[in-house]
Amino acid sequence: MDNRYTMKIYMKDDEIKLFTKYIKQSKSYLEFGSGGSSIEASKYINDITTIETDNEWIKKVKNINNKINFIYINIDCVWYDKQKIPSNMN
Repeated sequence: MDNRYTMKIYMKDDEIKLFTKYIKQSKSYLEFGSGGSSIEASKYINDITTIETDNEWIKKVKNINNKINFIYINIDCVWYDKQKIPSNMN
């Protein structure tokens, strides 16, 4: 698959296997914070909603997969250093 349409899942291999097992059985998916697991879930589910606090991140994920529904909530909090995000995620 083209890397433009994938995103790393920050789970151990056995956790990804378990996640995929259950996501394949699901009809809808709600997640707090989008990323690799949202992209993975979108392979099996059409009804995906994620609650996100960063509009720039929403744009990045939408560029990878636009079938995910986003709910933006401004909590006025930055818990990470944007300078330390790997370049392939910017």
